[in-house]
Amino acid sequence: MSSSPHNPPTPSRAQSALKLGLAAMAIAGVVALLMSGALDGIDGDAIKQWIKQAGWWGPALFVLALGLLQPLHISIYVFLFTAAAVWEPWWAILYTWMGIQVAGGWSFVVSRYLARDFFMARIPQKARPHLERIAQNGLKAMIWSRFALYTTPAMQWAYGLTPIHGRDFVIGTAVGTLPWTAISVIGGRALIDWWQGLDDHTRGRLGLVGAGGAVLLLGALGLWMWWRRRITDRSSSDPL
Repeated sequence: MSSSPHNPPTPSRAQSALKLGLAAMAIAGVVALLMSGALDGIDGDAIKQWIKQAGWWGPALFVLALGLLQPLHISIYVFLFTAAAVWEPWWAILYTWMGIQVAGGWSFVVSRYLARDFFMARIPQKARPHLERIAQNGLKAMIWSRFALYTTPAMQWAYGLTPIHGRDFVIGTAVGTLPWTAISVIGGRALIDWWQGLDDHTRGRLGLVGAGGAVLLLGALGLWMWWRRRITDRSSSDPL
């Protein structure tokens, strides 16, 4: 009986190809909507006013949506740009930061107390050094991990697998996520203002250039991943 583990490369390749394909389809879909004019009838200012007129329900639903969906691999930047477009920067930073605390809190509780074995078996190998540093250095490492990795979904669940005290996790998350939240919201607001100041023709050209660049980048990334795995497979198959 062979003692080497059975780790076929095909599933991971298929998953990577699927992710790249979905990303390319998403970009193509967004560009198609923009170029078709299907979104021209949407009044962004009216939507913004409707959210603001909802009173405290608007921010509450935003915080709840971010908190529940972000650990499930919904990009944090969807919420960051939404907040930057709807509210003034300081309120947008506050609401986004609050949602991040909700996201971190419930994923921490689930992975530590309700489904520890499930997440322990699925933790990415590259995340383990971060977990070891947190286990050794506690609050300080937690702050730096949040600052460096921000709200990476895999790490949202992984933090609950460390022996860090719940208090240190809450403080580290609150402190470590604040800088990037502020920078992203303020940068997002500036980007939105710049985009709104362009004429329709320039927007269309920039959209095509951006979409083309994104597709090329995804293609290059796919080729790099394919080549790296090919080299890895050759190395593992060569006799010592």
